[in-house]
Amino acid sequence: MPLTPAAGSPAKYGAVNATRAAARGHEHDVYQPAQRLPPLLKAAVAVDSAAVAAPAIERGLARPAIGELVRAARTQAMADTVPSGL
Repeated sequence: MPLTPAAGSPAKYGAVNATRAAARGHEHDVYQPAQRLPPLLKAAVAVDSAAVAAPAIERGLARPAIGELVRAARTQAMADTVPSGL
C-alpha cells in the first residue's frame, strides 16, 4: 500500500510542490519537506506495535503506558532514519 494522503494522488502533490517552489522564485529547487518526511513516515509505520506491546502486556502495563512505549519506539525509528549532523 503506497504512503500517500487519502485526499490526493502523488502527482497532485508533485504539482503543489512545484508551485510552492515557483512562488518562492526557486522553481528548480525541490521542496525539502517533500523529500524528508516520507522516509520518516515509513520508519514510524514500520514499527511492529504488537512486538513492542507484548512485553509490556506481560509486565501488566495498562493502555496509556503501552501507547507511550509504541510512541517512543516510533520516535526512535524516525530518529534513526535522520542522517547524523542534521
